[in-house]
Amino acid sequence: EATNDQQAASFEMEMSQVGFSAHYSQDWIMLGAVGAYDWNGTVVMLKDSNFLIPTSNAFDDNFSERNESLAAYLGYTVNSASVPGDLLYIAGQPRYNHTGQVIIYRMKDTEIEILQKLSGEQIGSYYGSVITTIDIDKDTYTDLLLVGAPMYMGTEKEEQGKVYIYSLNKKTFEYQMTLEPIKQTCCLVHKEKDCTNHNKNEPCGARFGTSVASVKDLNLDGFNDIVIGAPLENDHRGAVYVYHGNGKSIKKEYAQRIASGGDGEKMKFFGQSIHGEMDLNGDGLTDVTIGGLGGAALFWSRDVAQVNASMKFMPNKIDIQKLSTDMQKQKLYINSTICFEIRLKSKDITINETDIQYWLTLDSQRKVSRTLFAETNERKIQRNITVRGSE
Repeated sequence: EATNDQQAASFEMEMSQVGFSAHYSQDWIMLGAVGAYDWNGTVVMLKDSNFLIPTSNAFDDNFSERNESLAAYLGYTVNSASVPGDLLYIAGQPRYNHTGQVIIYRMKDTEIEILQKLSGEQIGSYYGSVITTIDIDKDTYTDLLLVGAPMYMGTEKEEQGKVYIYSLNKKTFEYQMTLEPIKQTCCLVHKEKDCTNHNKNEPCGARFGTSVASVKDLNLDGFNDIVIGAPLENDHRGAVYVYHGNGKSIKKEYAQRIASGGDGEKMKFFGQSIHGEMDLNGDGLTDVTIGGLGGAALFWSRDVAQVNASMKFMPNKIDIQKLSTDMQKQKLYINSTICFEIRLKSKDITINETDIQYWLTLDSQRKVSRTLFAETNERKIQRNITVRGSE
């Protein structure tokens, strides 16, 4: 039953749905309760066996905000960020003021201290329904906050979706950039056999940002990476986008787009969920699992090889004073030796055997080359070799 007072009856924690979202931080366990306080929502904090249930106005600054937060679904998603000497807690309320909001706070004993609020820009975009933090450079401190707005509408009134990137400066998140899906051909009439394709300027119902996952270093460059799902892309077949880390941020251009290989019938919404934290086949590389309606796909990560090449010349210099003044009749032959070494980044070991195709160009910065390969009498040469160990 609802909680009663003298004037009205309202729901406090009776239909709170504690555990709608959950996050295990270094200190507290966060449990989203979107139904609390007439679906304004809250975040229940658990430490050891002690529950902290915030009051109805714990996350509001003033009375006007209490009206804006009606049915805001605070706790729809929860997360945390690690900073030197402190821990920040993050909660999304995607229906706040219809545009959505993200609240950043910290715990002072058992009191909630609001540090910052981030607001969405479009009504109904569901900004704050997806929240992910990531330590890009592996220094144990959070570098980025990613906020999904999967129902953000483009100019063609389709739910293309957006992901907002914020960088962490001390204890404040600063807007950095937004990520969006690719432009694609739209399928407007969703029927089994007669689907009309039209080319638009905006992605069609991609819902990019429905899932945002921080994954361990996929390309072995020393930085962790991001994978974002767009489960309604390509007529609800779905796709995911891989973004590589760079310094303390990520590269704006995606490194890889993986589209669903299904027919859109047996498996839909590929990219609805993403996980990339574990090595599932024991090869030392992080693997990625992508879920959809009707199944899940497991992607093995491939190792990255680093190729080092060096050249030696004999003789290593030309004494032009000893050359004849009649350069047309004088020919000087120089022997060059090329060495290749290929190492796997994951294990830092030399590959036993692999094939290499390489090209050489003499005087590549000059319009007319001063030298030619004796074998072909040309400035360019291409070869295929098999490298065994280090050759």
